[in-house]
Amino acid sequence: MQKSLKRYTVTGIVLTIIAGMAAHFIYQWSDENLVAALFVPVNESVWEHLKLLFFPMVIYSIFETLLLHNDFPELFYADAIGIFIGMLSIVVLFYTYSGVLGRNCTPVDIGIFCFSVILAFLTRYFLVQKKIGLHQWKWLILSGLVACTIAFFSFTWNPPAIGLFRNPEPAAAAAFLGFPFK
Repeated sequence: MQKSLKRYTVTGIVLTIIAGMAAHFIYQWSDENLVAALFVPVNESVWEHLKLLFFPMVIYSIFETLLLHNDFPELFYADAIGIFIGMLSIVVLFYTYSGVLGRNCTPVDIGIFCFSVILAFLTRYFLVQKKIGLHQWKWLILSGLVACTIAFFSFTWNPPAIGLFRNPEPAAAAAFLGFPFK
């Protein structure tokens, strides 16, 4: 059983990274298709780039849960917590490094994405291994996934006027964190 969980974890990491990187370009490739816009980034904001981790990992989680549910009944809930941790990691790491530097750097952004996907899957692997009783939190966890999905769909068209939803500019990250930048 543990070998299959390890194999699905590594496969999930690889497929989520590949799908996330491909998803970065789908909106443009689809001639700005409105349905694609719900699931892939429509601009360069950090919020929109969270979709690169969220949707590929949710889809993979559904697939693997269907296959492994009997052996790992808490897998989907652990995946969801991993998704939340991965998205939080993207936000914190992006604004920390770009706030310090006063700008962002594409290779670092890609590295943060890859690191966050790995962190998300390692989090879920650890939670499944520890069997900590995630079923008692299932409605809260599922509500979080639904809320994130609704937020992604709605904020694609009506983003709030805060830094997380704006395209990063040289001083945007520093301003978001309250650092003076000139």
